Amino acid sequence: MKKQWLCAFLLAVAAVPTALADIAIATDRGGQFYQASRATIGRAKEGVLEYCSSRSTTGGCKIVFTSSHKSAGYGAVATSSSGATGYSAGYGSQYDANRRALHECEARGGKCKIAMKFRDTVNQ
Repeated sequence: MKKQWLCAFLLAVAAVPTALADIAIATDRGGQFYQASRATIGRAKEGVLEYCSSRSTTGGCKIVFTSSHKSAGYGAVATSSSGATGYSAGYGSQYDANRRALHECEARGGKCKIAMKFRDTVNQ
């Protein structure tokens, strides 16, 4: 009985497709950041541009970062007054995502701070 249940469970788990978490981040002329997660990079780009266009008061939405990873996770954007930026996505904790974004931003110059944090999920 236990073997049958275990086999059924393993088959059910194997049948579940691995979800990809593809994200896109856009910014507008005012420096505001926007993020969208979708099942594909193309859909993520479309989603973030649509979201940015509907929310931005300054316009000029453009994609500045994309990422594709096997599972949802945490991400961040870090910026400096000198214009340096750093991005992260797909991390297991917000702390790790923040550290990575800050590290990338500081490597590009300037004193950086977190401008946006997010938890990416897979949306169709």
